[in-house]
Amino acid sequence: MVVAELKTKVEKYETKASRCEQQAREATVKAGQSFYEVLAGYYGSLATDFRRIRATGYVRRPDISLPRSTSFTITWRA
Repeated sequence: MVVAELKTKVEKYETKASRCEQQAREATVKAGQSFYEVLAGYYGSLATDFRRIRATGYVRRPDISLPRSTSFTITWRA
Protein backbone atom coordinates (compact mmCIF):
# COMPACT_ATOMS: atom_id res chain seq x y z
CA MET A 1 0.00 0.00 0.00
CA VAL A 2 1.41 3.39 -0.89
CA VAL A 3 1.64 6.32 1.53
CA ALA A 4 -1.22 8.25 -0.10
CA GLU A 5 -3.56 5.26 0.29
CA LEU A 6 -2.62 4.91 3.95
CA LYS A 7 -3.24 8.62 4.53
CA THR A 8 -6.67 8.27 2.90
CA LYS A 9 -7.52 5.36 5.18
CA VAL A 10 -6.40 7.30 8.29
CA GLU A 11 -8.63 10.22 7.30
CA LYS A 12 -11.55 7.90 6.48
CA TYR A 13 -11.48 6.16 9.88
CA GLU A 14 -10.85 9.37 11.81
CA THR A 15 -13.94 10.85 10.15
CA LYS A 16 -16.03 7.77 10.96
CA ALA A 17 -14.83 7.83 14.58
CA SER A 18 -15.70 11.51 14.86
CA ARG A 19 -19.19 10.95 13.45
CA CYS A 20 -19.83 8.08 15.85
CA GLU A 21 -18.65 10.19 18.79
CA GLN A 22 -21.09 12.91 17.73
CA GLN A 23 -23.93 10.39 17.42
CA ALA A 24 -23.08 9.01 20.88
CA ARG A 25 -23.36 12.52 22.35
CA GLU A 26 -26.72 13.03 20.61
CA ALA A 27 -28.15 9.62 21.52
CA THR A 28 -31.21 9.74 23.73
CA VAL A 29 -31.11 6.04 24.65
CA LYS A 30 -28.25 4.63 26.74
CA ALA A 31 -27.91 1.53 24.51
CA GLY A 32 -27.57 3.72 21.42
CA GLN A 33 -24.99 5.87 23.16
CA SER A 34 -22.98 2.78 24.15
CA PHE A 35 -23.21 1.36 20.64
CA TYR A 36 -21.78 4.50 19.05
CA GLU A 37 -19.08 4.82 21.71
CA VAL A 38 -17.87 1.28 21.00
CA LEU A 39 -18.03 1.89 17.25
CA ALA A 40 -16.09 5.16 17.63
CA GLY A 41 -13.41 3.28 19.57
CA TYR A 42 -13.18 0.66 16.84
CA TYR A 43 -12.80 3.23 14.06
CA GLY A 44 -10.33 5.21 16.16
CA SER A 45 -8.28 2.06 16.65
CA LEU A 46 -8.24 1.43 12.89
CA ALA A 47 -7.06 5.00 12.27
CA THR A 48 -4.30 4.50 14.84
CA ASP A 49 -3.23 1.26 13.18
CA PHE A 50 -2.99 2.87 9.75
CA ARG A 51 -1.11 5.85 11.25
CA ARG A 52 1.36 3.41 12.83
CA ILE A 53 1.79 1.52 9.56
CA ARG A 54 2.51 4.83 7.77
CA ALA A 55 5.12 5.75 10.36
CA THR A 56 6.84 2.41 10.83
CA GLY A 57 5.57 -0.01 8.22
CA TYR A 58 4.44 -2.27 11.06
CA VAL A 59 1.45 -2.50 13.37
CA ARG A 60 1.25 -4.31 16.69
CA ARG A 61 -2.30 -5.11 17.76
CA PRO A 62 -3.06 -4.37 21.40
CA ASP A 63 -4.98 -6.96 23.35
CA ILE A 64 -8.39 -5.32 23.23
CA SER A 65 -11.61 -7.25 23.23
CA LEU A 66 -15.07 -5.82 22.86
CA PRO A 67 -17.67 -6.92 25.39
CA ARG A 68 -19.53 -9.89 23.97
CA SER A 69 -22.34 -9.77 26.51
CA THR A 70 -23.53 -6.36 25.35
CA SER A 71 -26.58 -6.46 23.15
CA PHE A 72 -28.26 -3.61 21.40
CA THR A 73 -31.81 -3.19 20.27
CA ILE A 74 -32.53 -0.55 17.70
CA THR A 75 -36.07 0.71 17.50
CA TRP A 76 -37.08 2.62 14.40
CA ARG A 77 -39.64 5.33 14.90
CA ALA A 78 -41.79 6.74 12.15
